[in-house]
Amino acid sequence: MPKAGVLDGIRVVEFAQNAAIPQCGRLLAGLGADVVKIEPPGGDAMRQLASLSPTESKAYARVTGVDRPEIKDTTDLSFAAIVAQAGALFLTRTSAEWLAALRAEGYPCGPYNMPHQAMTDPHAEANDYVVELDHPGFGAYKTVGMPFQMEKSASRVRGPSPAFAAHTTEVMAEIGLGHELVQQLRDTGAIIGA
Repeated sequence: MPKAGVLDGIRVVEFAQNAAIPQCGRLLAGLGADVVKIEPPGGDAMRQLASLSPTESKAYARVTGVDRPEIKDTTDLSFAAIVAQAGALFLTRTSAEWLAALRAEGYPCGPYNMPHQAMTDPHAEANDYVVELDHPGFGAYKTVGMPFQMEKSASRVRGPSPAFAAHTTEVMAEIGLGHELVQQLRDTGAIIGA
């Protein structure tokens, strides 16, 4: 019997399209939610993005034997038949096998990772998209690094998140409150922290 998810019994109705937002629905489903995706009549536009160029379409067809449909209308039954054919075909090999075969033909592709998979991806680690930090409260942990890199202005994760209210005194001083007033606010319970 599968382990219960923290969102078991919760229904999520998703109206989002394209990659980023539907990913949230996928994550919620992974946590046990019943996600119902509502799409426009033509379907999610993301499905129309595969093999944009003729060169890519040919590479895809060489590996899969599935030709790109001439029909752009995703509600057309022949389009649905090709999507079903590709879906069944992709179940015949592992993701790693498909990625290797498609890449060998020059087809640009990558895995669709869940967060725990993305955090251990060698590419993500090599580009510092995943960093290890040491938190004073609970020790070493991995987290998301900077999602972008710039040549002339380096960006990096400088350290773990601060403990709750760790910088209260520092922030109060920055906004011009004197030590005595900060202490009075702390004594009355108006502010907390160090």
